[in-house]
Amino acid sequence: MKMFVKPKRTYLHRDTVDFRKSIDGLVAIVEGEFERDAYTAALFLFCNKTKDKLKLVYWDKTGGLLCGTSKLENKSSNGHGNLPSFNGGYL
Repeated sequence: MKMFVKPKRTYLHRDTVDFRKSIDGLVAIVEGEFERDAYTAALFLFCNKTKDKLKLVYWDKTGGLLCGTSKLENKSSNGHGNLPSFNGGYL
């Protein structure tokens, strides 16, 4: 896998995800709910129930990558590091 590549597209899953899911579980969400092919060098982002952590999935021809964050540190105007609320779906 190449390091520091620019993904073709980036998708954010708006619904919260159980962070016990492995890369296979998240790929199943990509293919089922996003109706996208997870193996096309696109970046897929997922947030946890409290919306203060992210997981990302990236897969290209040479392999897959699953990364997670610890608590988000960026503070918004309301003083929280959480992601904004969404109505469901993906961006």
